[in-house]
Order: sequence, then structure tokens, then C-alpha cells
Amino acid sequence: MGALHLPVLLLLAVGVSLVAGVVIAGEDTHMYGDGETVRVYGNKIGPLNNAFETYDLFRAPGCPPASWKQRTPTLGQALVGDELYELNVSVKYGLGVEKDVICSFTPTAEEVARWREMIVADYAYQLIVDDLPLWAPFGKVINAVPMIYLHRDFRLGINGPRLVDVRVETTAAEELIAGKTYVFTYSTHFFQSAVTFEDRFGKYMREELVEPRIRWFAIGNSLLLAVFLVIVVAVILFRMLRTDYQRIENELRLREEGKEELVDSTGWKQLYADVHRVPTYPSFLCALIGTGVQLAVVFVLGTASAAYFSLRRNSSQDVVTVVALLYAFTGVVAGCVSSVQFLWYATLIPVLSKKWMRCMEFTMFVFPIFLVSCGSITNIVAHLHESARAVHIGGVTFFLALLVIGYCPSVVVGTLVGRYWYRRRILLPRGHRNLPHVNQIPRLIPLPPNFLLSTKLFIFLCGSMPFGSIAFELSLTLSSLWLNKLYFFYTFLLLTFLVFVIVTCCISVTATYVLLNIENHRWPWISFGFGASSGIYVYLYSIYFYVYRTTMSGLFPLVFYFVYSATLSVAVGLIGGSIAFLTASLFVKKIYTFVKSD
Repeated sequence: MGALHLPVLLLLAVGVSLVAGVVIAGEDTHMYGDGETVRVYGNKIGPLNNAFETYDLFRAPGCPPASWKQRTPTLGQALVGDELYELNVSVKYGLGVEKDVICSFTPTAEEVARWREMIVADYAYQLIVDDLPLWAPFGKVINAVPMIYLHRDFRLGINGPRLVDVRVETTAAEELIAGKTYVFTYSTHFFQSAVTFEDRFGKYMREELVEPRIRWFAIGNSLLLAVFLVIVVAVILFRMLRTDYQRIENELRLREEGKEELVDSTGWKQLYADVHRVPTYPSFLCALIGTGVQLAVVFVLGTASAAYFSLRRNSSQDVVTVVALLYAFTGVVAGCVSSVQFLWYATLIPVLSKKWMRCMEFTMFVFPIFLVSCGSITNIVAHLHESARAVHIGGVTFFLALLVIGYCPSVVVGTLVGRYWYRRRILLPRGHRNLPHVNQIPRLIPLPPNFLLSTKLFIFLCGSMPFGSIAFELSLTLSSLWLNKLYFFYTFLLLTFLVFVIVTCCISVTATYVLLNIENHRWPWISFGFGASSGIYVYLYSIYFYVYRTTMSGLFPLVFYFVYSATLSVAVGLIGGSIAFLTASLFVKKIYTFVKSD
């Protein structure tokens, strides 16, 4: 696995430079002079109890936008289906307006019926002011009578030349009557605020989660778990391996003395000629490992860029944009890692060397096809419900072009780089001498000593501790996705990921040692499962979150929620599986270094 270090480090450096350029290039100053226009954009509308069920605001009966020319969306907005149109209001920085007209609207009977449905369902609409989101109720049921709000009072907090707080209050409720002309109005009031520009998104977070002591307490618990695991694994394995190596030396001495009957022929040391056997479906396994490493790189670089460049200051240039670009251009990581691992297997079975393109194709298409399939399902459902969550043709075209122009060529480049680098390493005479011996006939695998060590249950149990290390941050992530909460604790997210990596490595080493001790030499796929099973726990927690933490109902939010949760679970599983496999591979090579054939 040392073959992976140099290429991955070089690619990480390139990725950091890429992210820096992307983030800096899209940075906005958000500074205003007195009397300068502050634009208010309308985005979406939907029921409060189904935060993810949203529709285009201006498709609902009411005032049209100031212009049907859409604000140019970012890649992230295009991918999540946001369409921003300017509201017909005139807001000048620092200058208040007591009352002005937005529009006059005379609804038909059908439009009044639609209004009534929206008010009874507790609809609220989202506005965007200087990238700050705000929500306002569409109407209210008063004494069993649906009433619509006609007036919007904008209160804007300023700190020097910057907007740091935006609020809206809706008043002037009137009963719904078909054919009546309704006059929608607005007012604006500016006030001085002590909130800094860097902290202006703080009010959108749950107060109990903003408290640093709670966050550090959660991170501290996870770090203590990781440190405890490292110490326990190190002590136990050191003592057990030292005892095993002493036993191996005694066995060699007994063999030399002709006392074969006294030799203990059980344990991991008996697998020295089978442990390096090429697993089934090596191309697919290598592709999954490469994809998992790539997703880990995307996560680290995306989160680090968000923390360092303060993406929270510009929510429209959100993480979706950065992640999409990173995923497209870090295909070189997936190609490099998968090709290096596949060439290792091809060295053991030379006939595999002719199938290197199959590995590259798996790397290039498996996960993107999964993403496109999930996106197609949600997009079809969104279009059937005429939801604002539907990704429009421009976003779909751009994303597919990004895959074709960016991702596929980068995978090819990574594959070629990995092949070139690995061939230089393996062609050295020393590399040939270090190739392990593998028996032609596989050794029979005995039944596990108890049901807890049965393969499927063992894999499932091993995923619990890596999941436990990320459970708290996972709760925050799901809250940000489904409960209209903003997430910008990126530093804590990086620390949590570090703990996840440490715990996964420890679990992988320990479980692999147990697996080899029960003489199961099919460790490659199983060790991948040790880490990948954490994705199962993520999905199970998502089900719990849906049932007990959300109030969503109906087919539309149900499909979106579980498809998105499946995508998140698969991504976590691939990252955990690749980490577990690479750790187990390094561990296996190290412990069998001193085990020799008779």
C-alpha cells in the first residue's frame, strides 16, 4: 500500500489549489453604500411541516416578480432546483419606506381555492436578501376562517456597509373572496445591529447546538473513544503478535528437530500461502476502493475549503457547487488508487493485466450511474408534483457535461498515472523478490467457532463503532437537510471525520486479526465490509430520524428523503470500506512479513 502514498499526496495538493481557485473566484463582497439597491428575491413556497416539499413561489396565485429574468444560478442552485426572481419591491440601503405597493391582484374562484388550501396547510414562502434566507407565513386560519396576509414589513439590521440581519413580519390579514382586488404592500426599516458579518448566519442554527461547550463535549467523547481504541488495539495486538511470533520460532525449531507432531497447526500463521490470494471480482473491488478514497478526498477538501474560506458568508455559493466541481476533477484520485491496487492483483495473476480497462470502466461509471439514477428518480417525482426541487434542463446538462468533460478524463489520467508509477516500482528487482507465494488450491475455511463470528453478523457488528463516532454530527447534518437548519461547523466536521478514520482503522485491524485467527483467508471483501457496514447504520438512523424527528408526510417527501439518505449511506459506506480495506491490507502485509514457508 506504500505505492499509493506519493500519487495521492500529489493529487491532494492539486485539489487544494483547485478548491482555493474555485472559492476565491466566486467570492462576493456584500458591501453597500447609502441608497444602493438591495435586491429581494423570491425562491420557493411550501408547507412548514414538510420542509422539503417546496414549489416555485411565483407559480402560486399572487404578485408576479419584477421581471421574469431569472437571477443567474450557481451550479449548486441549479442542481437543487432553485430559481430566484426579483420581488417587485424597492429597497435602498439605509433608507426606510413606510408603505409602498407591490401589486394589485384579483383572484378567480379557482385561485381562491388554491389560496385556501395553502393557508390551511400552513404554507410559508422563502425570500433571499443578500444571500440571507427568511421565511414568512402566507396566511393564517383565524376563527376557522383562512386569512391571507397582504403587508410585509422588512426589518434589516446593518453593521457599517454590510447587511447582518434580515427579518420580515406579515400583517394585514384579510378574508378570501373571489373577484375581490387585493393590494399587496411592503415597508422597510433599517436598524443598527451588533452582529458581525461573520456571525450573521448564527441565528439560523439551533441554540443548543451552537453552544461550543456542547460541541466540544461531543467531539471530546469521540476523541476519547478513538484514543481508547488505539491504546487497546495496540496493546492487545502487540502482546498477541509477540506471542504468536515466539510460537512460530518454536514451531520452526521443532520442525528442524523432526518433532512435527508437536507443532500447533492452527491460527493465522497457517494462512501464509493463502492470505495474499486475489479476491473474487477484483476489478469491482478495486473500483470501489478507488471511489471511496476519492469521496474521502472530496469530503476533506470540500469541508476544509468551507472552513478556511468561510463559504457560510455566501450561502448561494454553497458547498454543493464546490463538491460537484471537486468530484468531477478528483476522478484522478479514484483512477490512480484503483489502478495501483488492481496492478498488485495482476502481478499475482498475470492474466488479469489484460483486464485493467475493465477496472477503469467500473471506476468511471459505477458510482456516477448510481448518482444519476438517484437524481433521475427524485427529479421525475419532483416534476410530477411540479415542485421547485426539480432540477431543470440547464442544471442536468451542466452536471452531465461536468461528468463527461471533467470526471471521465480525470479517471483515465489517474489510471495511467497509477499504472506508470506502479510499474516503475514493481519492475525493480527488489519488487520481484518480495512477491508473496500463493497456493494454487485454496485452503478450506473452517466454520466459525460461534454465531457472532459468522461473516454477515461480524461485518454488521463491526460497523457500529465507526457509526457511533459520527452519530452526533450526522444528526446535525440531517437537521440542516430536512429541518431548515443551516450547518457551518466545518471544523468540528473535520475533527469528527478524523475520529471516524481512526476508529475505522482500529476496528479493521482488530476484526481482520480475529478473522485470520479463525483461518478465514477471504479477508479483502470482508475487511471492506467492516467499514462499509457503517453506511447501514447511517441508513437505519435516517429511518429513525424520519419517524421521530420530522413531520413530513406524503409520497413526494418520502421519495426524496429515502433516496437522499441512500446516497449519503452509500457514500459513507464507500469511504469507510476503503479505509478499512487499506488498513487491513497494510496490517496483513506487515504481520506476514516474518512468516515463511517450510
